Amino acid sequence: MSLADRSSDDVIRETPSTSIQPDRAYEAYVDRLIALARHRLSKKYQSKIDPKDVVQSVFRTYVRRAADGSLASNDWDSLWSLLARITVRKCLKQVRYHGRAKRDLNRESDLGDDHSAISNLLDKAPTQIDAAIMEEEFDLLMQGLTSEQQQIVALKMQNFTNQEIAEIIGRTERTVYRILDLIRQKLAEREQQTP
Repeated sequence: MSLADRSSDDVIRETPSTSIQPDRAYEAYVDRLIALARHRLSKKYQSKIDPKDVVQSVFRTYVRRAADGSLASNDWDSLWSLLARITVRKCLKQVRYHGRAKRDLNRESDLGDDHSAISNLLDKAPTQIDAAIMEEEFDLLMQGLTSEQQQIVALKMQNFTNQEIAEIIGRTERTVYRILDLIRQKLAEREQQTP
């Protein structure tokens, strides 16, 4: 069985039990473990997986197991070996997770330094025709709403929170949420009906 197929608990179970405190272990090894995780994760994966998060997970596992008495160490070398194996194993698990087809980083495209395409989209102001179409769609949506629903939409467009809207109209926050959800559904239905 490869290291990647073994759980952190399996690795810990195979390690002799002794007594180094987790906080001392953290102080002694955190920087080295972060460097190890950084080395095990390519730059591509580091965009999704922070080596510090991996090491935090390693110590969370170590502290949990030390607290329940199933692990304690007074041999620094074996503790380093254990923490390093757990770190490598957690890196492999994260790479496997982010490498699956639906999250595969190889499917992402890198724009590099050429951000002109994004800038062009973001800098583009709506044309008069776009604004007119949007206004017409908005008016049609508002016509199909009750006065209370129209008030909620108007307040939401002014960046009020659901809680603030609830206080203004004298309803519960849950009611405001339900009404906004209903309006979203109406928008989705309208969008599907538009050719």
